[in-house]
Amino acid sequence: MRIAVMSDTHGNIKLFQEMIDFSANELNVKAFWHLGDSYEDCDRIDLRGRYIVRVPGIYHPGYRDQSIDRSILIPYDPFSFLLIHDPADARGIMYAESNVVLHGHTHKPECTIDQRGRLFINPGHLKARRDRGYDASFMVLTIQSGLLVVEHYLSTLECDSDRRFRVSGTKVEEL
Repeated sequence: MRIAVMSDTHGNIKLFQEMIDFSANELNVKAFWHLGDSYEDCDRIDLRGRYIVRVPGIYHPGYRDQSIDRSILIPYDPFSFLLIHDPADARGIMYAESNVVLHGHTHKPECTIDQRGRLFINPGHLKARRDRGYDASFMVLTIQSGLLVVEHYLSTLECDSDRRFRVSGTKVEEL
């Protein structure tokens, strides 16, 4: 399974659509996960018949009044993905059940493992070609045979890096 993970599009439909098209056509992505800011952008793009899962960001009224779930838990054995916008929202039962937390908010692409063995992934942003000191980017997750490959793509459509992870006991470890 290949999933493109994007965040913080902030109304930049042109760049968002470019990443969707590239992911679908060149990378054989079958699903998309959008981590907020801006939730409504997902309604304005052509997904080419593919599926999108989305959570609201801090600017969405549904985020503030909690009329839309701020988090979604997606199990994909042996991984359990928690989708949120703000990493400060990583708490509660779904957090406890997850071993991979996908978030946006900071616009900084990163992939780190905390002291408890939980993997945190931020795909970056698609707000502009450059924002807050970071180039626009997204990530593609490939889940296969118990492994998770995380590829970091820049808006130039080049793969900047890839990293591999597996679950060992209850912890995620990098290979």
